[in-house]
Amino acid sequence: MNKVLVAIVFVVLFLSGCSSRPLVLTNEQDLTSIQYQELPRVKVSASSFIILGVIPVRFSSREVRARNRLLEISGGTDLINPSVSSRYFWTPIGPIVKFTLEATPIREKNSRS
Repeated sequence: MNKVLVAIVFVVLFLSGCSSRPLVLTNEQDLTSIQYQELPRVKVSASSFIILGVIPVRFSSREVRARNRLLEISGGTDLINPSVSSRYFWTPIGPIVKFTLEATPIREKNSRS
């Protein structure tokens, strides 16, 4: 009985550790209902660090930081045609993860920014 209970707990912990929230880069609005202006395509990066491969530093906020920086640089209000990539750089005290976001920022035509 104890082995079955341990196996069940292990499976539940394993499955819950593999779940995460989906990456959301654009709003869920229908862009056909608004008129928008496409701005020049922009590419930005955000990095995080995992100390000794165990302790994440700014790991879960990489995508949000990259999106916010892209919108800040471009003056846009949303993104279309996003393209993402990640690269890992290994160091003796842990990996550095570089998240790169390239997208076309947009803003409503009647918006003044």
